[in-house]
Amino acid sequence: MDLKLLTAAAAASNSTPVVELLRQVGLEFTGSAYMDAASSGSLSMVRWLACEARVSAAELSCEELANMIFEWPDDTPAHSQDLLQAVQLLVGEGFCDWDANVAERLQTAASAKGNLALVQYLHGQLPRGYRLGWDAVTAAAEAGCEAVLEWLAEQHPGCLVGPGHSSRCPYVDAAAAGDRGTLAALRRLGVPWGAQDVVVQAVWGGGAMPALRWLVGQGAPVGSVENMRWALWQPCPAVRPSRFSDEDEAWLRSLAAGAVRASTSQGPGRQPGDHATEQQQQQQEEEGATDE
Repeated sequence: MDLKLLTAAAAASNSTPVVELLRQVGLEFTGSAYMDAASSGSLSMVRWLACEARVSAAELSCEELANMIFEWPDDTPAHSQDLLQAVQLLVGEGFCDWDANVAERLQTAASAKGNLALVQYLHGQLPRGYRLGWDAVTAAAEAGCEAVLEWLAEQHPGCLVGPGHSSRCPYVDAAAAGDRGTLAALRRLGVPWGAQDVVVQAVWGGGAMPALRWLVGQGAPVGSVENMRWALWQPCPAVRPSRFSDEDEAWLRSLAAGAVRASTSQGPGRQPGDHATEQQQQQQEEEGATDE
């Protein structure tokens, strides 16, 4: 029998009598047991491991704590509150691996849970001067948590400037969820598109027509004809291939074709929608001159 699997199953069982019995017969629990307990969202198990079994929280790495946050259920407010208390407990019991190289993963995990209280708590523990990045923005967008997005914009405006090394696009994540509220919040906060083919990515990612039309209406970069064709013919496996009507598909194809022609005629460095914006500005200037 694999004793590691046995202790892992026991820690995930949310049954302290079981883990107490295993401990009495000589089985040892290590820091990985915290992640096993996280899979069931058991605050009582985390507390037992830390306070009764004396499993050292100092053994946990920053990466392991982030994985624990990711694994924790978040389907109820109670689970979210328990997660906050579990992290606070582990910090109080000696967790100290605030590795600046991976610390953002902690905040990304908390943002992905839409857990503003946990984001704020972790922020207070991170090294002074630490700055969050784009991954936290995309995680909050995927979670549909406007409160976290607004907090990030207030506390770390630099994280909104662009994707850097990340290839994720928060607009694509929000469109896939059909979350118009989050889409609007991203625009209101001035979050850049973060990709040159946002609409194509949103089609591939499972975005429905209302979200796609909203993106187009806001001037999101569309992408190439070839990539649009690929996205339409090879939809996300989790989405039914027939989610678009023939009319919608024709509109998306013509949209991509129009975007390509526009970007070609406008020259390098131009984005779809720039020409329309310039026309509006020119019209406003002419109207202003007429008024004078």
